[in-house]
Amino acid sequence: MRLFFFRLLFILALVSFQISFFDILFPWMTVPIAIFVALIVWSLLIPFPQVFMRVIPTTMLLDIISSGTPGIFSLYAICLVYATSFLSRRLSIEQSTIGITLSLALSASALVGFRIFSFLFSGKEYFTIDFFLSFLFSKDVLFSMLLCIPTFLVVSSIITRFERYMTLLSTREFSRIK
Repeated sequence: MRLFFFRLLFILALVSFQISFFDILFPWMTVPIAIFVALIVWSLLIPFPQVFMRVIPTTMLLDIISSGTPGIFSLYAICLVYATSFLSRRLSIEQSTIGITLSLALSASALVGFRIFSFLFSGKEYFTIDFFLSFLFSKDVLFSMLLCIPTFLVVSSIITRFERYMTLLSTREFSRIK
């Protein structure tokens, strides 16, 4: 039970960090960078079925707090985690320099993918290439991709340490049961 509350507290802290830090300092950004990075790091560290126990509460909580109802972000996050897990198994992404570079590229492409996903589900009646390119390559997206690098390094180290600690706690509790 203690593990559940630690994970819930961590998810609440992550969502509140996104809302209170990134949304206040960078109000023009429409992409939740810290949440995307956390989802990608979780899908690289944890096996695929266990990732949903972190992804669904995180995205639902962010959707409910930001817009009032679960929506496009939750759907995109599930697709993103599945694609990241699939690619990590095929490319065998490790914790080396190449693996971190691939993870950073995956995080930056996830931000662009969310812009495309939200554009497709936005309900716009007109679709021109100029409008799509201006929507896709705005200052918001380029700045988000640049901000993704330090955010990835910080959030991935925090999540890696947290997951190690949770594994240690779960083995301690399991050893007490025996």
